[in-house]
Amino acid sequence: MYLCKMNLTPLLLLIVLASILSYVHYKQKRTKISFWLFPLLFPEADEREKMITAQACRNSFISLWIMIPVSTILLSVYPMLLDSVSEFPVYLLLGVMFILITVFHTTLYKRISE
Repeated sequence: MYLCKMNLTPLLLLIVLASILSYVHYKQKRTKISFWLFPLLFPEADEREKMITAQACRNSFISLWIMIPVSTILLSVYPMLLDSVSEFPVYLLLGVMFILITVFHTTLYKRISE
């Protein structure tokens, strides 16, 4: 019987990092913390904010089109890593989601601060 043991250290580090970033963002900005935690709540009060949100969504979409081939290539080497890092696809999926959210918020806040 094969028992899969997953190392939770990277996941816990990701949770701690996200918590620290959320706290720092909440203290530095005057926006609500719910916007940082829930990226689907788009701030679209006027046309400028709609344009900024559309640009952030576009940049996230472009980064996804770059990450899909890279993820496919990385998954092709997964059989060689099966013994050492059996949870590699989970880390890859979490990394893709983290990059998408980071690109969205980076673009959004860069454009808002201009």
